[in-house]
Amino acid sequence: IPALRAFFSWPASYFLAYSLLGVSRYFWYYAPLLPGFVMLAGLGITVLSDQAKKHFSNRANIYLKALPAILIFSLAIGQAHHLSLVRARPDPRMKAYQEAGEWLAAHSPPDAQVGALEVGALGYYSQRAMVDFAGLIQPEIARQFQPGGSYNDSASWAILQYQPDYLVLPGGFFPGLENGSFQVCQAGEKLNLVHSIKSKSDQFSYDIKLYACGKIPQPV
Repeated sequence: IPALRAFFSWPASYFLAYSLLGVSRYFWYYAPLLPGFVMLAGLGITVLSDQAKKHFSNRANIYLKALPAILIFSLAIGQAHHLSLVRARPDPRMKAYQEAGEWLAAHSPPDAQVGALEVGALGYYSQRAMVDFAGLIQPEIARQFQPGGSYNDSASWAILQYQPDYLVLPGGFFPGLENGSFQVCQAGEKLNLVHSIKSKSDQFSYDIKLYACGKIPQPV
């Protein structure tokens, strides 16, 4: 059916593109594939229902016809409950990254580059160019991921390669960068903490720190 081919071309293209680009795994990157799985489940139920008509009584067929509605209703109830929880307990990362983005918009030059791991909300609110440690924006960074590697490796490579003006780091996530054991700044400069943000919810707290390179004061 042409309509189904067009529909399934999107999740198939999405999956193929992410596989070829070598993008690192993250749980919400799989969300665009969900409509394809839902459609496949619906088609599977339809096929089973058609087969059941040939082998079961009319009463059993009535129950089978009601099965898709029951499944959809159950999923809708679960999603409504999840949305109510999200509204009551918003993700503290969003508030923290919004505040960080607004701080950068107010205190950094318009042409500044910002290095970070989660760049979506941060880039939106800051309106600054992002150096993405996960490699979603710069394919060269994505190619640095190796079996057994980590975001620390990609971040270190990205900082040396792109020399971002600011770093936005989740507290404690990049210890080598925060404690100075990894050389980030150019000679004669040091990495300075310029702003920190604490955000909490009922589930967990989320702290992020903003760093920038600055000249080391010379003794008088």
